Amino acid sequence: MKTASQYLRLSAEYERAAAQAADQFSRHQFLVLADSYLTLARSAEFLSQPHGLRTGQHQQEH
Repeated sequence: MKTASQYLRLSAEYERAAAQAADQFSRHQFLVLADSYLTLARSAEFLSQPHGLRTGQHQQEH
């Protein structure tokens, strides 16, 4: 798994590619990829933070 900063870099690269795309379809595809990598960056950041919900804890509460 990549780190949040690696995903952010990929997102920025695809945003730059979208800005340089020759047509609307390509621009849209690059922006979708950029958004996906941004979501992955947020998820990676969240998962790297200490929080109370650990594997198995949810099952023990119920």
